[in-house]
Amino acid sequence: MKRHFRSSYVKAGIILFLAAAAGFGLPWVLLRFGDEQRLGRVEQEEVSQMELTDQPVLTIVEKIRLMQRASSNSMVLAKGRNYSTDTIGARIAGELDALSELGLPVPSADLEDSVFSMTPVFMMDVESENSFIVWTGEVYADSGVQMELSLDDETGKILSLSCVGSVYEEIGSGTDAADSFGGYLGCHVASKSVSDSEVTGYLDEEMKKIYESEIQNQAESGSTWDDARAQVNERWGLDNLGYTVSVNYGDESGMEVQYWISVSEGDGSLQILPR
Repeated sequence: MKRHFRSSYVKAGIILFLAAAAGFGLPWVLLRFGDEQRLGRVEQEEVSQMELTDQPVLTIVEKIRLMQRASSNSMVLAKGRNYSTDTIGARIAGELDALSELGLPVPSADLEDSVFSMTPVFMMDVESENSFIVWTGEVYADSGVQMELSLDDETGKILSLSCVGSVYEEIGSGTDAADSFGGYLGCHVASKSVSDSEVTGYLDEEMKKIYESEIQNQAESGSTWDDARAQVNERWGLDNLGYTVSVNYGDESGMEVQYWISVSEGDGSLQILPR
């Protein structure tokens, strides 16, 4: 009987000791071990419910359409993946040179001393969760030309361009401009419509009908529409003051995006903008 009571006293003493020790914070190792085990179970359950998916690589058309979607959000970044504020200027200058070599009437003079005010922006469609980084901003050249543009951080391609103050030696044709910019983007021309509103804007309605009729007759004789217009302009003493092109570009995504290309020699303006 005494042995039984002694055993009970010992058990009670151990329980009281552990309770007192807990009050003084002694068994923190045991408590922390228990917390870590419980936390580990929670984290394991959360990770098991998380689904990781690869981010798809978007085509140029998909990126432009993403920018236009109402479900897209944007966030300003400190730098892009491939370019920073220190390197983006050189890339822009190189791309403008490339567009100029393709015959597009873009400012291609030395931009070394120009001011580049460009910002990288993270664009994400909250519905599809597709995303990409685009640079947007302005360029101020010493020549007085001012440009607004956007550039894809992944490919380094200029996606849009608007400038004023350019002095054009030759503006080319609207058809060539549409084809050249599509090739630059890596897209094909799905459809296009070219108008010479800048030229016909100087003619009254009667003269405009005669002008368009002569172009049509010249084209029917075997000339392309652009060549026919140029020949009529030369006979009439008209300079090619500009053109406007509405063009649809497509790519391997199977989708299309519409662009507006407009050149005016009068005020030295150029717009290459998605619609």
